[in-house]
Amino acid sequence: MNIWIIKLGEPLPIDPGSPRLFRSGLLASELSARGHKVTYWTSNVIHHMKILRDPESLKNSPQGWEILPLQGCLYKKNVSLNRIRHNAQTARDFEKRARSLPKPDIILSCLPTLELCQAATIFSIENNIPCIIDIRDLWPDIIRDHAPQALRPLARGLLAGMFRQVKQACVNATAITGVSEPIVQWGLDYSQRPANSFDRAFYLSYDSKKEKTPSNQNEILAKLKISKSDFLVVYFGALSKRHEWQTILEAIKALRDSKYIKFLICGKGDSEEEILNRTKNLNNVITPGWLNAEELSILAQRADLGLIPFASSSDYIRSYPNKVGEYLHYGIPIVSSINGILKEFLAENQCGTTYSNNSPTELIELLVHLSNSPEEVKNMRQHGKTAFEKNFDAKKTYLEMSKWLEGIAANVNTTASNK
Repeated sequence: MNIWIIKLGEPLPIDPGSPRLFRSGLLASELSARGHKVTYWTSNVIHHMKILRDPESLKNSPQGWEILPLQGCLYKKNVSLNRIRHNAQTARDFEKRARSLPKPDIILSCLPTLELCQAATIFSIENNIPCIIDIRDLWPDIIRDHAPQALRPLARGLLAGMFRQVKQACVNATAITGVSEPIVQWGLDYSQRPANSFDRAFYLSYDSKKEKTPSNQNEILAKLKISKSDFLVVYFGALSKRHEWQTILEAIKALRDSKYIKFLICGKGDSEEEILNRTKNLNNVITPGWLNAEELSILAQRADLGLIPFASSSDYIRSYPNKVGEYLHYGIPIVSSINGILKEFLAENQCGTTYSNNSPTELIELLVHLSNSPEEVKNMRQHGKTAFEKNFDAKKTYLEMSKWLEGIAANVNTTASNK
């Protein structure tokens, strides 16, 4: 089977620092291992680093992959005019180059971006190729929802082109998948059809390959001044302005005299400068910036709790963020501020807890309680590992997803040939 995967923004095996792969990369690896040819359409910009990809790096593409970087302008901020231009430019580049290549058996296009999903579904219809839309984020709904309440009717008008794009992509898709059942339903609502036998969700899952304890573990912990007695509360990931850092920063400040509770905030993003400025004089927080996979593994194995300080927005209440699978893989109990399906999941599986949005007082009380309740934390760890194996193990998830894609390709192509 020849499959095209269209996804901008995820790290790839050819990128600097041997980054950990996410959903599309893990799926591509599984498909390649099953003997399929994977053509991976990506961007010429490494999203998390905001630099251009080195064309020479393509020589290091994994066996069975062909990586095709789409050309667009460099952008330095996630929300910017250059980012909008970049998305439009990459879609036009895809439209131009796709016509000159051997036709695939199936296409998986990830949403966002809207422009590429629209281009992919148009191409698929013109060439009688099944095309699946894999929904990650609810564009353009979340853009509209972040406008001030009084301006939302105006925002809807300004975003009319985006709403047409998402509707066209969902209507023309052979099937809709996404990172949760409510996310798939969101796509079906735009498609204006009931679910078919192909529509289904696959959760964002974490690569559970066995990790060896690095020889420099003690050295890294000592460098970061993490002691055995510390109750370590961690956050790994993008430092986005969409997250409720005000609550976290107030909790850090309030607990600055705690003998045991220490915070570790790893990552980069739009809120990094604010976090660094507000914590620079506090000795109960560590902000090492972006760490490599080995360093993160060491810190994750040492962590006592994992934070997911996200707003209960229309997209987050419908999904399980990347952090869920990552934390549970390491047996880290989750402390989240998201209502919706994650809150229900944590309660049902007894692997974490939820505090109210924008409530530093509630978060502080929760952290103090858990730091003094080792048996409760231990039980959460055990339940979390069970929940991970059942729901978020990448090996299982992307094997199932690969078989699902094979089934669609075989069924749809057979149907088309018999017409």
